Amino acid sequence: MNAVTEAQQSLTPGARIELFKLDLLPLGEDTQYYFCKEPNVSFDGQPYAQMPVELTGIERTATGETVSPKFRVPNIHKFAAALVVQYDDLVGAEVTRIVTLDRFLDGGIAADGEAYLSLDVFVVEQKLNLNKLY
Repeated sequence: MNAVTEAQQSLTPGARIELFKLDLLPLGEDTQYYFCKEPNVSFDGQPYAQMPVELTGIERTATGETVSPKFRVPNIHKFAAALVVQYDDLVGAEVTRIVTLDRFLDGGIAADGEAYLSLDVFVVEQKLNLNKLY
């Protein structure tokens, strides 16, 4: 039994953690940004900056409907504004979401950078909005 299955079947699996990577390599820039809503998170040796990013619209349906995920980056210190201006609205950038458990984070009771519940990769197709908050 692998570590993820064992944790999921445990009475105390731990807290579910979402990690996000914004990869600008498809835009010709060897730059990645790592975010997590939780403070002081590191996974597989990679530290994640605390930022309240959101990924919505990725629910799976039994009818096979097409999903339209939306990735929101807060405009703290005009961070999001700078990215969309500098990188042409981020069109083509990749957003990766890793869902894991806190036990698998670096420093956790079962730290394991290969243990995650899901790994989803999305490509930015368009910028929908930019304001003071997002």
